[in-house]
Amino acid sequence: MESPTMDLFAGLDARDAGITLAEQKRKDLVRRVRQRVVLAAKANGGCATADDFEKALNDLGKTYADLGNAAGGIFRTGEWIRTDQFVQSKRK
Repeated sequence: MESPTMDLFAGLDARDAGITLAEQKRKDLVRRVRQRVVLAAKANGGCATADDFEKALNDLGKTYADLGNAAGGIFRTGEWIRTDQFVQSKRK
């Protein structure tokens, strides 16, 4: 019988594989959203938020639904680091 830890790791691997597959299927939209989020980060002292991500989608006339599971990969590149700083969303 597998240990719960192995099930966790298998689940994480499956999640990551699903995000990668979704990114590949929507690679043009992912690329365009990433470019806009990078520009927002450069204009904001090097930081980007989920609000910046949503604005990038909206500027392209898209929603989270258009990106689907590929949304989970927008910040999964070597150029991003997690800061563990949280800011209140400005969205309503």
